[in-house]
Amino acid sequence: MLLNYYVSKKINEIGFHSVHSEKCDYLPLPHNMLFLGCFESCHDAIKKASTYYDKVDGCESCCALCHCK
Repeated sequence: MLLNYYVSKKINEIGFHSVHSEKCDYLPLPHNMLFLGCFESCHDAIKKASTYYDKVDGCESCCALCHCK
């Protein structure tokens, strides 16, 4: 299933920008997120987010398969 993905413009407590899906309960406020696109998996969204930021990680809640930090 295709979902819209976003990356937080702010870094989290360990220095990473979190990637979220549109279904996330923890989406950043609209002015604090960047739209990445529509993808079938968080892996593709992480790859796209990496073109904007060096340190990215999947949200533990909505992108658990891509959460590693």
